[in-house]
Amino acid sequence: MGTPPAPDYATLYFAIHEIQVIPRYPELEDSYGRYIDDGMGIWNTSLTANDDERWQQFQEEIGSFRADHSFFASNPCYTPLQWTFEPRATSAIFLDLTSTLDKEGCIATTIYEKKLNLYLYIPSHSCHSPGVVKGLIFGAVHRAKSLCTNPADRMPFIRKTYHRLLARGHQAANIKPIFQQAINSILIETNHGRSSEKRPSIDELDTLYLHLPFNPVDPPSNVIQQTFRNQIMDPPNKQHISEIDAGSNWGGPVDFKKLTVCYHGQQPLRTLLSPRKLRLGEDFAVSEFLDSLNATNG
Repeated sequence: MGTPPAPDYATLYFAIHEIQVIPRYPELEDSYGRYIDDGMGIWNTSLTANDDERWQQFQEEIGSFRADHSFFASNPCYTPLQWTFEPRATSAIFLDLTSTLDKEGCIATTIYEKKLNLYLYIPSHSCHSPGVVKGLIFGAVHRAKSLCTNPADRMPFIRKTYHRLLARGHQAANIKPIFQQAINSILIETNHGRSSEKRPSIDELDTLYLHLPFNPVDPPSNVIQQTFRNQIMDPPNKQHISEIDAGSNWGGPVDFKKLTVCYHGQQPLRTLLSPRKLRLGEDFAVSEFLDSLNATNG
């Protein structure tokens, strides 16, 4: 556990059992879903007369996976996966959603927030490009629109996000215009039917991307783009770059028409001080390392 492939391995491991068990319970009506160790489904109580027995049987069958394996039989201190089932109800919490089933059979959702969540958003003094904070705010507004069925639940969540960013040191004068822009473009304009925007043409997609680690003391992106236009694309008293043979394998002019600066974050101290990848030489062999351990222990 703790390694990157662990969630995928755990999901596939238990899916073998689910593929065999779930089809035997039509009460779930193909509504069962699981994300790693959190699962949820809609159980139809009207299919059988002995509904309570069927529900108890389902819990036992789900929790019995590999219980008869020889490993657990020979090692009583270990047990197979233990699953905890919540009582059946018309409302359930699954991941970051609270889902409610009404009398008409419709499902309404709203955002669920854990009480112990510290909401440690990126602080204002962090070395991140300004676009990161903008993306965070736009993402929060889009999340509110996507996950809150009732429009009345959206603005309270957006206000809480605003105050949480203030608590992390962001200035109201800097983030309030971004919130207003996000609300106008995601909530208001979408509600008025403005959902189809002009798609970029092929010519508009001919872009040269410059990837840089963000540093607040570096020239801003608009200065870099202006310098690129003045010195590379269209220098004074010289040919425009589109009129020059680039000498590439295909010949002809260059295949870009503008420059886009793409920033990525600096490596955090955690990555530098405690890397997840071992610093091993190219000639390192696991077998030789194990042999050396066996020789030492012997």
